[in-house]
Amino acid sequence: MFPRLHDGSNQISGPAPNGRAVLDFINGVQRPPSFTDQCLGASIVNNQYQFTIPGVTFQQYDKAALTLVDEMGNEIVTRLYPFSINLNVDPSSPEQNFVTIGTEFPDTQVDVTHERGGQMIGSYLGLQAQSSHTGVRLSTTTFQAGDIVHILTNDGNSADLTIPDLSVWINPAQNRIEGHGPPNTVLVADFLQDRHYPADSGYPYLVQTDSQGSFSVDVDNLFWASCYPLSSSDPCAHVSVTYTDSNGFAITAQGPHPAPIAADDYEMDNTLQSARLYSGTIEQHTFHASGDQDWISISIMPKDVGRPLLFQINNFERGMNVTAALFNADGTKLFDNTDLWSKEIHSFAYQFSAPGIYFLQLTPGSLFSAGLCDSRYSIGIDLYQLYFPVVRR
Repeated sequence: MFPRLHDGSNQISGPAPNGRAVLDFINGVQRPPSFTDQCLGASIVNNQYQFTIPGVTFQQYDKAALTLVDEMGNEIVTRLYPFSINLNVDPSSPEQNFVTIGTEFPDTQVDVTHERGGQMIGSYLGLQAQSSHTGVRLSTTTFQAGDIVHILTNDGNSADLTIPDLSVWINPAQNRIEGHGPPNTVLVADFLQDRHYPADSGYPYLVQTDSQGSFSVDVDNLFWASCYPLSSSDPCAHVSVTYTDSNGFAITAQGPHPAPIAADDYEMDNTLQSARLYSGTIEQHTFHASGDQDWISISIMPKDVGRPLLFQINNFERGMNVTAALFNADGTKLFDNTDLWSKEIHSFAYQFSAPGIYFLQLTPGSLFSAGLCDSRYSIGIDLYQLYFPVVRR
């Protein structure tokens, strides 16, 4: 008999040739992420082994490695995984509704059905679990409290998950996360950032709902690992909340997603021909969509020829970079491909050899630099100030 990590138990047993057995058991928690590791040893007597792990019951984030060594020294190592379910519910983006199922054995067949009010409204049959896991997007409809997701595997496991009244949102006025869930229940609220480049992907809180099912938690005086302060006014702030049912299965509800950043005041300025004349003061620009680029025209007067012109490109977010290039009026490139990485002061100087109109092209330097909630930067252009020592006679 193949050993199994059945939820609700704390024993692993089975037949094996006499010898020695070693169990490496990892008791895992998803959010906040943590684990404890226990190593247990036992003799195999009468062709039978048994382990009892004190103080735990198997849950879906646990795993184990069982090593069996017979009296001749032959060794067999078996990886053990529990039956696990993670259901993601996204009211504002139903295409992101999905369920991930962990099976005890690879190549297990899984059936998933979605029920509401006694009626079947979606089914996904014959899914094949590769490497003991499978997932499916449940995008046929939005989820409602009281819906049931049925899961059946052909290795003997099944589950019926009832969607609770579960929601979460940001209160920027009070710098708080607020939400609703089953009354008097411990939940995990996650403060997230919706970026394609997740420099800081989540900050989990254990929260307790009150007798009405409400909860709230403030984010004052907390910081990401990179020492940036958490703020509910972050344009990319996003929250989720996770409920774990009595069987250890997880249901996560997503809060509203942040909107993409708006087009700046200088659009349309995507070509040399549509470039806007530099205003003379620091300008705030955005890359509001994939493929967006900004062109700025600069008038060089005869008195400015031979003097360094300073370009400063600042105030862009983590994971974003900007590429700058200079052109003359006929489109000849004068200066090429300066990569300006985020959260530093970036500047370069250029001396023009003749008066006239020139053009600065600013483009996203990566896929993570356009069309996101914080794809913004500032540009300032000025004559480079040179200071000379005063010579007294």
